[in-house]
Amino acid sequence: MLGKDGTWRQKADPMARSAEVPPQTASIVAASTYTWGDEDWMTRRGQSEAHRAPMSVYEIHLGSWRQGLSLS
Repeated sequence: MLGKDGTWRQKADPMARSAEVPPQTASIVAASTYTWGDEDWMTRRGQSEAHRAPMSVYEIHLGSWRQGLSLS
């Protein structure tokens, strides 16, 4: 992965369905034949102002929220 700082980092995909056998560490990428049916949603998403729209949070790690780190 290429970070914003220009540094390349090697990371394994935590959601990978397949990976090499240790000591190898690469995720194995397979071709998919799944046909997505979300063209309308993708179009609407591209036309909205994401920072002004409501959002859903499916998971949160409360230990990451520490006092004194807020920007406001």
